[in-house]
Amino acid sequence: MPIEARICGLGSFASHGFTLETPDDHVVFLLHDWERIAIFSQTGAIGESIQAECARHMVQVHGWKWKP
Repeated sequence: MPIEARICGLGSFASHGFTLETPDDHVVFLLHDWERIAIFSQTGAIGESIQAECARHMVQVHGWKWKP
C-alpha cells in the first residue's frame, strides 16, 4: 500500500499518531503510537472503516468526546 493511500485512508487521524502497516498482501494493521489496535483485510479496508476504528479507539481508550 503506497504511503499516499495510507495517509488518505487515515484522514485527519494521520496527525494523531495513527499509522497503517501492510505486512503482506492480505492484511492491513492499524496502529496507534506503534500499538496494533485493528486488523483489516486489504480488500475490505476502506477509509470510512479505518477512520471509524480510529474514532472508536480514541473514544473508548483515550476518552475523546465524539463530535460527528
